[in-house]
Amino acid sequence: MTITVQWNPDQRRAFRLAFFKKNHPIMRFWKKSSVSGLQSHPTPNPNSLKFTAPGQTFIDKGLLSFRSAEAAAAHPLAAALFAIEGVCDVLILPEFVTVTKRPDVPWDAVESPVLEVLRAYLAERSES
Repeated sequence: MTITVQWNPDQRRAFRLAFFKKNHPIMRFWKKSSVSGLQSHPTPNPNSLKFTAPGQTFIDKGLLSFRSAEAAAAHPLAAALFAIEGVCDVLILPEFVTVTKRPDVPWDAVESPVLEVLRAYLAERSES
């Protein structure tokens, strides 16, 4: 008996990320920034990625959740993330940031700009 499953590229990527270990050769999608230690991690939602920066924090305490650019306008990190085409939801905690994109936008167009925004934000945060 053979079962065939039709997945879109984002679903296929999420499965690979969840199924294989980070150091598996097929995990070319898993990224780690050598500059700031930023890492992206899969979530159960194929349209969301969790970003961490070991040894660094994004906020001092609490939880910030933004579902629109208007709601995020007062927070510099959230506003910068919403400026990226395709971002539709941002969750910020001290240890990580979760970014959700629209289903019609590929991660290739979103992930690198998110990493750049997070890298700049953390650099500025560490200077102050």
